[in-house]
Formats: sequence, C-alpha cells, structure tokens
Amino acid sequence: LRGLYWDAIDFNRGLIRVSQRADEKGHIGSVKSAAGRRDISLAPMLARVLREWRILCPKGKLVFPNWQGNVENYPNIHRRCWQNICRKTGLIADDGGLLYTFHHLRHFRASMLIASGATPKEVQTEIGHASIQTTFDIYGHMFEEDLSQRQSRAAEIETEILG
Repeated sequence: LRGLYWDAIDFNRGLIRVSQRADEKGHIGSVKSAAGRRDISLAPMLARVLREWRILCPKGKLVFPNWQGNVENYPNIHRRCWQNICRKTGLIADDGGLLYTFHHLRHFRASMLIASGATPKEVQTEIGHASIQTTFDIYGHMFEEDLSQRQSRAAEIETEILG
C-alpha cells in the first residue's frame, strides 16, 4: 500500500497491479519476488472509496502518501490509522494491546478468498506466494475436503478407465 501508485489501479478492469513496494526507509523499489508482481481484484466498493479518496488525498503519484505527498512511514500508519481502527472495532486484548497486526489483513484476505471458494492457485496468485507449497503450508488447513466428492471422482475415474 505504501508504494502503490494511482496508475497501478485499473478501475475499468477492476484490478490493482502490484509491481513495486516501499521499503522500511520509504524508497520505492521492485517487489521481493517475481510472484509478488501480480494483479489483484479490486472490489466495486473499494473502487468507489478509492475514487473518493483520490479527490481528497494529497496530489501526486502515491495512493496513500503522507500529507507532504511522500511515502508514509510504517510507524505512522500503525499509530495514526491501525490502532484507531482496532479500537473503534473492538479488536483490543484484555491488556489493552492490539489483537491483530496490520499484516494480519493479508491473512484475512487469504481466509476470505478460501471461504468464498477460491482455489489454492487463486489464493497463491492473489497473495503473491512464489510457491503453492507456501500457500498450503500457511492456509492448507482452511481448504475444505469433501469425502463424498472424492469418492464420486474415484468412481468416475474407475468407470472411465474400466468401463
């Protein structure tokens, strides 16, 4: 998000092209791996919000700049935005700390994709994993396994092969 430029958002096709990132020092550079270079889906509601934000945000290439138009630093995002969102939504632990980090949004996205019926390959692509093994190592337990469907497929294969 910190390195996202407006020209990476294709409102007509409903896609965000991920091709760069901002590092911890605020320098814009390439994503970490070839798999990180990807297109992700842009939901219609998010597209509307981004169109409205484009009118209000500081002018420049960045979608989420600081008020000077530069890359926002991560501690500011955490302190000014993420903590407030967690407090307003009740995502606070008994000790007053946050239940989730900003990075948990990535896991939430993967979980929602899986819950909506996305295939493991779709999740791998959207999340930007270089290997399907990584996707399965992290999210494999979330994919439903339907024994009756497996049995039906086995029966169909048997019929196909043996007549």
